[in-house]
Amino acid sequence: MNKYLKKISDELESGHISFSYVEDKIHIPLPNEFGILEISMWKENEDSIQIINADFHSHGSVEAAGYETTKEKGIRKMVEDMFSGKLLLIEEREDGKEPKRLVRRSLSDYLKYLPENITYRIFNEN
Repeated sequence: MNKYLKKISDELESGHISFSYVEDKIHIPLPNEFGILEISMWKENEDSIQIINADFHSHGSVEAAGYETTKEKGIRKMVEDMFSGKLLLIEEREDGKEPKRLVRRSLSDYLKYLPENITYRIFNEN
């Protein structure tokens, strides 16, 4: 296992976040079967974070900047926010199209631009 991936897994364990290893990637099942958050490495110290089959992608460096901490702690805080509902896990539905899953910080900002013909469901609302 990559040393940096081990640091991330250690940080997740410190936050009591359940995960598994799948082909040298970390998989975290998200609330209410929203999907799997996958953390993988594409360089020795460069990660890629995505929700499988969803419209979400990030990096530890982005989360570190957003949470003003290290990359590992930023990733843990992002995951904690997904579980607490601070980051909303949303599924959009439009007739005749596959559902679209995405992550948003603000419901009011999200609703401002939601077309009338789209319905939505929040998977982690508290």
